[in-house]
Amino acid sequence: MTVEVRDVAPGLWLWRQRHPDWTEGEDWPPEVASFAVESGGVDLLLDPLAPPPSAGEAWKRIEGLRPTVLAVLKPDHLRDVALFVRWYGARAFGPFLFWANDLPRAELERLRPDDDLPGGLVALHDGREAMETPLYLPEQRALVSSMTGPGS
Repeated sequence: MTVEVRDVAPGLWLWRQRHPDWTEGEDWPPEVASFAVESGGVDLLLDPLAPPPSAGEAWKRIEGLRPTVLAVLKPDHLRDVALFVRWYGARAFGPFLFWANDLPRAELERLRPDDDLPGGLVALHDGREAMETPLYLPEQRALVSSMTGPGS
C-alpha cells in the first residue's frame, strides 16, 4: 500500500493512504488523510489512521513527533485513535456522538465547537449539526476538516 506524506505548512503535514475498509460503491473516496501538527509546543495527530508497517517515512515522522494529543474530527473517524493513545499515552478528544458499530476503544474527552485544545487549536462549528468538528490551527493559519487534503 502506498502512503503519501506531504508537508502542508511549517509544523503541519499529512499522510494519505487507502482506507482498509473502503469498498467499491462507497460514498467517500478510497484515499483518506490524517494530519500531524506542532502548535504551541504540543504535538498532535488529527483523525489518525495508522500507516502500514511498510510506510517508513510516515512512521519515522510520527515517531519523531511523539504526539501527546489526538483529535477525532468526525464521529466515524475513530480510526486508530485507541492504538495511538496506547502507544504514546496521548490525551484524546472527540465528538460525543458515534455510530453504533464504531464505538471508541479509548476514553475521549469531549470536543465541542469553541473548545480550545492544547497547542492553541480551536474547535469550530461545522454548520451540519455536529457531524464534524473542524479545527483552526492558529500558528499555521489553517483549517483542518475531514474534507481537507489533496483532491478535496
